Amino acid sequence: MATTGEMSDNGTQQRLCRIEPAELTWAQNEPCRRQTMKRAMVFGIVVLGAASLGWGVEFQADLVLTKDTNPPGAASVIAGQVLTYRVTSTNEGPDAADNIQIYDETPSDTWHSAVTPSAGGSCNVVPTGLGGSEVTCSWAGATAVAASRYIDFEVSVCSEKQCLTDVVSDLAQTWSDTSDPLPGNNMQVGYSGLGMVAAVTTPVETQSEFSMTMSGGSGAHPGGHVTYTIWVKNEGPSSAEIALTDILPAGWTVVSGETIYSGSCGGVGTGVLNCGPIYLGGSAICAPIWIEETITLVVAVPPGEAEGTYTNSAGISSNNCLGDLGDVSAFQYTEVGLFADGFESGDPSAWSTSVP
Repeated sequence: MATTGEMSDNGTQQRLCRIEPAELTWAQNEPCRRQTMKRAMVFGIVVLGAASLGWGVEFQADLVLTKDTNPPGAASVIAGQVLTYRVTSTNEGPDAADNIQIYDETPSDTWHSAVTPSAGGSCNVVPTGLGGSEVTCSWAGATAVAASRYIDFEVSVCSEKQCLTDVVSDLAQTWSDTSDPLPGNNMQVGYSGLGMVAAVTTPVETQSEFSMTMSGGSGAHPGGHVTYTIWVKNEGPSSAEIALTDILPAGWTVVSGETIYSGSCGGVGTGVLNCGPIYLGGSAICAPIWIEETITLVVAVPPGEAEGTYTNSAGISSNNCLGDLGDVSAFQYTEVGLFADGFESGDPSAWSTSVP
């Protein structure tokens, strides 16, 4: 049979239809078709009526926010370099999400570099001072179930971040105009004044490339003084505190040592000059201050020093946790001799005599 019968509470018989094409002809199935159409019409009237009465038919879209570095899984970032995050909002349904938005803000001790939304998105960037910004990106219209929107958010990490003691922690949030049944998964961890947020924490490492030279002091008399100028520059990307050590030829002693910008020098009366800590880098608001330093060293040559060529050597070390790059040492040859009156000071190759 294609139909069965049962009694309702008011005693009228209702027909419950089951389509079995092999048993029913078009004419036999007519009552079932009418019943199905009637039920569909009643349902539509109920839905429209509920909407007109303000009861509302609520659509829901569960947005899930995920966040990672781009490329994914970056173990660390070097202070002074750019870090990119990818923030993704995925619609897990059950309905389409209208007008998805993603919010991100510049992490502490970084400044905004760039933001790029996925196809169809547009972003509004609001500066917050000191290089920071608040970014809101939106995608107008419906985002289908299982579809995603994302942004690539680039920030420059301040060069003075400290190695392995500082982290970059980035927060973000997503929402849409459609009701979200599970707002808690709009984040991974954390809570801020924005509501639920997603956080990614990236450890900071430091590394610098240095330039270093030593000049002056090419010629000296036994028992005289000779002056050297040592120049050091931090080419970045990270700020650094450096210590400088200058080891003099045996028997030579430090008369004085001075820096221009930072640090102090010691070792007067000894054969080793020590200077530091010398800070080469940026300020607390990511702006460069001084990135180079000049040390002036005055040295006493022993009175009985034999004629010959002597080497003065200096080197630097830093508080960076990754190996320093570039020039971290410098030296200067000094020619010592018993010169008659008429010899000029300076580069020994340029010395000349004058005959009365």
